[in-house]
Amino acid sequence: EVQQADARRESQLQQRIVDVRTADAAETAMLDQGGIVSMPVVCYDGILPEQCLVLDTEDPTFSRFLCELGLGGLFVMVAFDHKRRKLRRHGSVVRITTVDAIRGSAVPTAVHACLAGRVRACVLGPAIDMVMRVGRYRRGYHDEGEERALGWGAERFVDATPQHAAELEQMKLEERGHADEKLPARTWTDAAVQILIEAGESSTAFQNDTPAADMHPEVNAEEKAMGEQLIASLEQWQMLASDTQTY
Repeated sequence: EVQQADARRESQLQQRIVDVRTADAAETAMLDQGGIVSMPVVCYDGILPEQCLVLDTEDPTFSRFLCELGLGGLFVMVAFDHKRRKLRRHGSVVRITTVDAIRGSAVPTAVHACLAGRVRACVLGPAIDMVMRVGRYRRGYHDEGEERALGWGAERFVDATPQHAAELEQMKLEERGHADEKLPARTWTDAAVQILIEAGESSTAFQNDTPAADMHPEVNAEEKAMGEQLIASLEQWQMLASDTQTY
């Protein structure tokens, strides 16, 4: 049993290292490519680049979403405009910097995560009366309708400013089909977003120190030793936290 536990921990550590390296490469490619990319959009909070948001959720859809994206996963977060009762077009690309679940494993009933704002982004679509399939908390997504739950569906966005409308006109965006409208509310999909980097701002400011080209999944001795120390510390903390004598 001890050997199996050690093998399981090593496998989980290796999975997390691979996830981080893959995420580094995806983020670097996104920032280098700039322009228009596709990624999920969630209406949750008005986070800005270089800000962090720590959250705990028991929402099954949000928990599964965070676990499926995994450590290092990227998505766009926008806020709700309470005055106009619509979603804001502009938000930020956020990266999952901490999540207490392993991608590909069973989704826990509660998930703790930390999200870091990386770079500003804008959801793309018609300048007027834009409707996009994105994630948002609504009572209609809850099984019993007693509280709000996360789900994916058609949401209205605020109209673009005249300047932004002119920019959208020049982009000549292709209209998205309506096939996504038939998907279940718990199934998340991507949307077209534009990465916004201010003039004079280098995309390297948002990149990580892990080389993008280093995608080999092998864990070296130093990484393994560090991971084992972290796992041991977490196990010690968990043991103390579950012991009533600690308090």
